[in-house]
Amino acid sequence: MKVVVSGVFAFFLLLFLSFTKIDHFSSDILLESHIDGTELPFIFQGIDEILSKPLRYIGNGLEAVAFVSADEQYVLKFFLKKQILKKSFFKPKKRFKQLLNNNTEIKTGLETLKKYEVALQHLTDETGLLAVYRGGAIENLPVCTVVDYRGREHKIDLNQVAFVVQKKAKIINRYMYADEFEKVNRELQDLFARLASKGFVNLSHVFNPENFAILDNRAVMIDLGKLEFAPENSYELEEAKLSSRYSAWLAKKLVIIH
Repeated sequence: MKVVVSGVFAFFLLLFLSFTKIDHFSSDILLESHIDGTELPFIFQGIDEILSKPLRYIGNGLEAVAFVSADEQYVLKFFLKKQILKKSFFKPKKRFKQLLNNNTEIKTGLETLKKYEVALQHLTDETGLLAVYRGGAIENLPVCTVVDYRGREHKIDLNQVAFVVQKKAKIINRYMYADEFEKVNRELQDLFARLASKGFVNLSHVFNPENFAILDNRAVMIDLGKLEFAPENSYELEEAKLSSRYSAWLAKKLVIIH
């Protein structure tokens, strides 16, 4: 009986590891540049200075992976050919479907990239966005050196991949225990009002603190994967939804703090 139990345990342990293990980083997993005539021109004079030293891995979501510049001032996000699961996630049902379908139903980062393009036109102050590249640069872009989470260096030809440049901001979670909490709270409410007034809707049903940060003493939204430009929606209604989701998260957070 013990042998059978041990075998079953080992089987499920292997399944768990396969579900939660992040894909190894390489330039092959990055979304290629995509030119279809609708892409925005790439206008950003500081790219060479940012890339003068290797960029360091700081995290990834389902559809993008981020690296920070050596001076900790800028972030480059590369988009992925297919979704991946973060190491901290445990979604066996989703992973099992991916395995059965050979990843044919997994979204790419192209639609998310287009959301960043829209945001660049309307929300630079609210997102810290500086540039979006989907393809078609007037001049050749440089080669970028990045260091992955295992400490390995990779060379990436920026002409061949899609990416965005953002100012680096501090995730709001870092302010929850600090004296600045009340100010951060006000800044977030102001951000919600500005996003809604400009016609943007957050499709997420919950507030994710990893998507919001503080930049130059103002709240910004740094992950735009769930942000949709829908100016036909009511300004007051969307602002109320954003505020309500934040309040629900904050109530749970304060319980944990106290």
